[in-house]
Amino acid sequence: MGRTIFFLRDNNAYALSLAGGEIRQLTDIRTGPAPADSAKPVGQRGRLEQQQRDLFEAVRDRAMADSVAHAERKAREAAALQPIYIAATERVATIDVSPNGKAALVLIGQPAGATVLRQSEIRNSSR
Repeated sequence: MGRTIFFLRDNNAYALSLAGGEIRQLTDIRTGPAPADSAKPVGQRGRLEQQQRDLFEAVRDRAMADSVAHAERKAREAAALQPIYIAATERVATIDVSPNGKAALVLIGQPAGATVLRQSEIRNSSR
């Protein structure tokens, strides 16, 4: 990986390349719950949407294009930095970045020296 300095800022780990001066964010830790995903239609609405796809070729083509776009977006998102959500009462106690910068060990705890609540290992397969 070359000469790199790892540092913490705002409860997240970063890597600073001494060769080029680039700063790369290694973790994305956020306070609060993760956003809820929207649910697919069910029941009568789901059946009506299925019938429309079966009846209209243009709708089927659009659904195919949407499916491909969704898969491509998911692939891009999987390669991107994934956020970690912690409760508002939790704080990042420490982040230990692996020597190659592809993984980090994050210790989460309560303020004022409480015991560690969670321990997570983060792997960054895109780098």
